[in-house]
Amino acid sequence: MSIALKTSTAIIISEEEIDALFAFLSPSQPKDVRTQGTVTFATYVSHTRQGKSPEAGTAEIERTLTVPLEARISSTDVSKALEGLALLTTLFTVDPLSGTALLANEGLQSHLTDLPDIFPGNNEIEGSLAGLLSQASDVKACRALVSKDWGAFLRRAANRGGEGTKTRAMLALLKLSHGGEGGGDVNEKGVDVQQEEEIVLARSLAQELVCEVEKTDEPLDTVEALAHLSMTPAVREDLSRNSPFLRSLFVLAQWKKRATLPLLYGVSVIICNIVTYRPKLAGDEAQLDRLRRMAKGGMVHGSHKLRDEPIPKLEMDEAVQERCRRLLKAGVVPVLVALTRSGGDSAGVRASVGGSFLSLAEDKENRGLIIQAGGAKALQTIIQTMLAEVSKAPSSSLDPPHTDAVLLSPIQALAKLAITSSPLLLFGPTPASSIDAIRPFCTMLSNSQSSLLQQFEALMALTNLASLGPEISNRISGQPGSLSLLDQLMLHDNTLLRRASVELVCNLVSYQAIFQRYTTDPGSKGRLHVLLALSDVDDKPTRLAASGALAMLTDSPEACNALLSLPKGAQNTFTIVAQLIDPGLVPKIVELDSSEPLSESDMSDNRSNEAPDPGLQHRGTLLLRNLLLNTKPQADARVAEKAGAVLALVTMLKTFQRKEGCEGMVTAAVESLTWFVRNGVRIQE
Repeated sequence: MSIALKTSTAIIISEEEIDALFAFLSPSQPKDVRTQGTVTFATYVSHTRQGKSPEAGTAEIERTLTVPLEARISSTDVSKALEGLALLTTLFTVDPLSGTALLANEGLQSHLTDLPDIFPGNNEIEGSLAGLLSQASDVKACRALVSKDWGAFLRRAANRGGEGTKTRAMLALLKLSHGGEGGGDVNEKGVDVQQEEEIVLARSLAQELVCEVEKTDEPLDTVEALAHLSMTPAVREDLSRNSPFLRSLFVLAQWKKRATLPLLYGVSVIICNIVTYRPKLAGDEAQLDRLRRMAKGGMVHGSHKLRDEPIPKLEMDEAVQERCRRLLKAGVVPVLVALTRSGGDSAGVRASVGGSFLSLAEDKENRGLIIQAGGAKALQTIIQTMLAEVSKAPSSSLDPPHTDAVLLSPIQALAKLAITSSPLLLFGPTPASSIDAIRPFCTMLSNSQSSLLQQFEALMALTNLASLGPEISNRISGQPGSLSLLDQLMLHDNTLLRRASVELVCNLVSYQAIFQRYTTDPGSKGRLHVLLALSDVDDKPTRLAASGALAMLTDSPEACNALLSLPKGAQNTFTIVAQLIDPGLVPKIVELDSSEPLSESDMSDNRSNEAPDPGLQHRGTLLLRNLLLNTKPQADARVAEKAGAVLALVTMLKTFQRKEGCEGMVTAAVESLTWFVRNGVRIQE
């Protein structure tokens, strides 16, 4: 069938072509013919809308289709009525605006309402009508209309309908109760589906799926209904325990020739729903969530206070972790990998698979299994496709290809794997194999919608990559805006985010360009000042990373000179370094002239009773040696002694002088003490 183009912006479709379109979409046609009819119909709609406002395009489509639709739906010929229902149902999939307008047409409404009476007990008519109403219920503007005019019919069909009709009717009721695809705007009056009913229905549909998986036709209605039902935690729990159902569901996902994208999308949504965690909220969102739960909890007995309603047991992290383990045991990772290959053209499939991997990777114990089964490669494929689409989209696009949450989920899942696994195992046997992972992690780090957790995990993953050598460090530092963002994050109020930023810098400074950025480039003195301040905060891992970076940077005389000429003077610098070696020395906290104090806890002197840390002592000893030997002109020995440097070195040597593996630290300490002696300082044991 062909449709004649009159101009580049409009289509003239004849009565014969309209009749042919109805015939192509008839349920009596083979699947491939119906598919071709859908493509042709979508082409007609697209060209009709071209160059017009949404309202004008909808009006033209409505004018063209109203009369032939009324003629068929009002017909007493079953085949004609089925043709009309099929075309209107298809219209909701290719152009919901026009479908909504036609469903609201008074003449069509009347004929549709009469169908069950004209064809009493006809399972084909009732099933097709229920399918139409299910599609319409995906559209927010249609739900009130469907509920008002067809709620009773759907209830009756769900209870007493024939094969297929029951599933479609219950699916429509679920959409009216939960909201359409993806949820939201739920619970139209009179169509509420109770949790107990949902569990019973889910079990029935799961059993149907087990039986249908061996049939030729794809069980799309059953899968779609289960996708909506699995939004309920009790249903998720029940499905996760149903081994025969999981086996059948996974078989569907790996159908190579029979599965369509809508079916694969439904399968991916079911899996994602079963393993999904409650959203991790912070700040205002967490407070609003608590207020909602308090409102549901009502008043505390005998008090004017609201009760904080507890999180339902099946939504708690422990319950979700157990569901994830069940699906992993059932073999879900190869299924997700297969969905990535076969459903990769669908943004919806990619989003659901990415969300599933994120949930599965939440538990560290699961990550090795995910990697072994090819999950990391699948995530990389999803991410590369998404980022390519983002790059192609115009920067001013009002309809971006992906929301931030959808884009960030697979990146966060990959970051979790990269944090706990060697990049060489995860991405390939050479450092160069990890290059493609840099951009996604930097994207998550810099995205304005990223949570603190996502930024933290991006930093941790990048730190692991940077350990591979200078080529990777070069690529990370070359990402637009990455270094200036790191400068900001090193002063963040959040301890973990600050720590991860410093750890990444510590791994990057071995690369020559970053080394110069902290030693000789403009602004290097301020950056060294920040690292010195971070070497004296209460968080030990932050101190380890910052002092480690300084120990490397002070190979440069310029860095040594800068550190000893900071506003508070050389004694302040030497005091901080000496305290790394011996925390029993009274700390002198360095403050940044251009920023607020790092945190209240960082201003305390609680570390005087802290046991010495070998890692800090090693870094402090190397740093002190560099400051003494590399500074030109040389440092003032009396200032360093007054800061406690000599006492710290002597105390450290008493502990480590004869220990294996400490030769480098001991050598540095001896070199420093020798320098003190040469400069007139008397060493007392």
